[in-house]
Amino acid sequence: MKWIGKPFVMPLVLSLVLSLNAGCQTTQTVQQRNREMIHMQENMRQIGEENRRLAGRVEALELEMQRLVYDSDRLRTSVDDTLRTGSRDLETRLADLERQTTLLAQQREKDKQDVVDTLSQKIAKLMQETGASRAPAGQKKSARSEYGYEHVVKPGETLSEIATAYGVSVTVIIRENALKDPNRLQAGQKLFIPE
Repeated sequence: MKWIGKPFVMPLVLSLVLSLNAGCQTTQTVQQRNREMIHMQENMRQIGEENRRLAGRVEALELEMQRLVYDSDRLRTSVDDTLRTGSRDLETRLADLERQTTLLAQQREKDKQDVVDTLSQKIAKLMQETGASRAPAGQKKSARSEYGYEHVVKPGETLSEIATAYGVSVTVIIRENALKDPNRLQAGQKLFIPE
């Protein structure tokens, strides 16, 4: 019987060793799988945190984009207002410049007339002092007047300009020449200017 039991025991021991060995491998496999599961869970947790961070950044970027759009609209409105205001200011300044130009032109004409009047007075004074334009002695215009000058009216010349040039009053010229309308002198008309 001894022989008989040996062949049966061997396979049984071998089967038991293999079972134990398989059990160890199964335990190792389970532990390996548990570690892998833990590692996967940790990876999933990290991915979830990263997603939350990215979602927060996206939300912050959307808020920043809204702020930029709002600022852009405000800036556009401000630029439009500035352009409108600037245009009105420019029109006002242009109108002021036109008024000033008109005033300057008027002042220039007045200054020009003042220069002409001053020069006429100086010329008349000079003519009186030098006697260069005197009429020949003894020539008279009328029985009542004394010696004087003969003046030929130039186009556009006024009686006051003539009187100023010779240093006499307008009334004397009107009286000596019997002028009915002193405002209607004609070019080429001859006037007697008493001394």
